[in-house]
Amino acid sequence: MIGDIHKRFYEAGSDIVETNNFSATSISQSEFFVDDPREHGGRKDPEFFQGIIENPFLRDLAWEINVESARLARHWADQIGSDTGVKRYVAGAIGPLTVSLTNSPDASDPGFRVITFDQVLVAYKEQVRALIEGGSDLLMVETIFDSLNAKAALVAIQEVFDEDQVKLPIIVSAAVGRGGETMISAQTAEALWNAVAHAQPLAIGLNCARRQPTFPATRMPACPIPCHPRALT
Repeated sequence: MIGDIHKRFYEAGSDIVETNNFSATSISQSEFFVDDPREHGGRKDPEFFQGIIENPFLRDLAWEINVESARLARHWADQIGSDTGVKRYVAGAIGPLTVSLTNSPDASDPGFRVITFDQVLVAYKEQVRALIEGGSDLLMVETIFDSLNAKAALVAIQEVFDEDQVKLPIIVSAAVGRGGETMISAQTAEALWNAVAHAQPLAIGLNCARRQPTFPATRMPACPIPCHPRALT
């Protein structure tokens, strides 16, 4: 079914299709396969997530989802590209996590964080390597609700590029809240640009909104702004 969706988008004229691997990190997959300690009077904290990023089952599962999703999109990109004579591309999607590095989940302890930057970095590096292994042409850090999470993803990408001697274009796309002016974590589009500009993205955009999000007209990013359409809900 997913392959048919890729095929139809390419046939309709799409140049780029994203991989179908939303939440494919060990951190996010733990939501489905690991008991929540909060249900037993505990809490999620860095000690809990250290066990998650070291869990062989979750790491292997995340690797498989990312590699296979990239391979599936790659197959149809190459097939339609060959049939039409127009090269098609695969964007390896690096989506959001179920945790935030910026905000505390505990209003009575604003300094508390459930996870560390280094732990997020480990999970994202595994995802980046798997997407490249599967044949992605570019990497898309997308549906960002927390710019610090996004910075961890961008650091992960750069470290993989340096360690594996590879380089791919990067696109950044953030999710915004109901007001359409800030991300869910209350950061503005301008703040996001300032946080990720160092990565020199191919493009930066906004997606997943209840109303049309905007960049301030006088402080536009120094790169293209893509249209990333979706059904508004």
